Amino acid sequence: MLNMVIQTGYLTTDLEAKSIATKSGEMKNVMNGTIAVNDERSQYPDYINFTAWGKWSEVLEKYTTKGSLVTLVGKWKKNKSKDKNGNTTYFDYLLVDKVTLLENKETTENKKAKNEMKNDPFANSDKESINDIDIDSFTDENGVPY
Repeated sequence: MLNMVIQTGYLTTDLEAKSIATKSGEMKNVMNGTIAVNDERSQYPDYINFTAWGKWSEVLEKYTTKGSLVTLVGKWKKNKSKDKNGNTTYFDYLLVDKVTLLENKETTENKKAKNEMKNDPFANSDKESINDIDIDSFTDENGVPY
């Protein structure tokens, strides 16, 4: 294969597959996402857009989360479209042929829990807001906060 790209990076968001109808009328899962690829020559990562179809979109949705380390193998593609003003815009992306998950299940589950905590820090609490926390519980017997 002449057009073969291999990129290893961290998923920048949680991914969600969508089911769409192909030209033949068949329903297939597809997802679009981005990975951040570290470059040792720069302190800033490169962001690589990708599209995954079928089983690979299902694998990514089920077994990864934001921050998961993955290797994507596929073809480099370029799409063009016209905006509402008639200007042509181009969009480069990696069309995924293969996915390798580089983290174990435990690491992924820990990242999922951490991401959920960031999104809703009171999810596992019986308190609805910080105002419901008893401040006296954070003081010693002399009333001094610790």
